[in-house]
Amino acid sequence: MIAVFPFNKQIPIIVDVDKDISLSISMPVNAPEIHATVLANSEFLSRWLPWVKDIENEASTRVFLEEELEKFHAACGVTYAIWYQGVFAGHLSCHEFDWPNRATSLGYWLAEQFSHRGIMTKSVRRLADLLFNDLGLARIEIRCGENNIRSKLLAERAGFMSEGISEKKEFIHGRFENLLVYSRFVDAEAAKNV
Repeated sequence: MIAVFPFNKQIPIIVDVDKDISLSISMPVNAPEIHATVLANSEFLSRWLPWVKDIENEASTRVFLEEELEKFHAACGVTYAIWYQGVFAGHLSCHEFDWPNRATSLGYWLAEQFSHRGIMTKSVRRLADLLFNDLGLARIEIRCGENNIRSKLLAERAGFMSEGISEKKEFIHGRFENLLVYSRFVDAEAAKNV
C-alpha cells in the first residue's frame, strides 16, 4: 500500500515520532474509534473546526476516511492517525500537495485528554522533517484562527514563522474569522536535490 509520489518519492505508512507517539495512515477500519473520539470531544473541537458539526454517524466518518485514503493513493494528500501509547489521539493531515510548487498545508486536531503533552508539536515537527527531507517539499503552511491560541503556539513551537493574517478567510459559527498564516520552508535548491 505504498503510494508513489512525484519525483519517485514514497511516503511511509507508519512514522515513529518517539517511543510513545506514532503516526499511521488513517484507515476506514478505524472509523469506530475515530468517530467515538470526535463525538466525545465535539464541544472541545467544534470551537475551531467547523466540520465537527457535520459528522452525522460512524458511516460518515468511514466515508471521510475512504476519501482520504483515495487522496493518499492518488498522491494528492495524506491523513495520519496519531497514536499515543497505542490509543488514537487525533489526526494530522497534509490537505493537498501542490507538487509543481513543492508545497502543502497542514491541518490537525487532538482529543482534549491528550492536550498539553507535546504530542502534536512533536508530530508536526516529525512530519515536516519527513516532507522536506524525504518528499522534497520546499514549503509547508499552517493556518489557524487568529484567536486560536493553542494552534498559534503549536505552530511556533514546531518552528513555523508568522507570515501575516488572511482576513475573513473562514466562516465559522455564523461569522468570518481571520486566519493566521505560518510557514516553514527550505532553500529551493536544497529541495530540488532531494
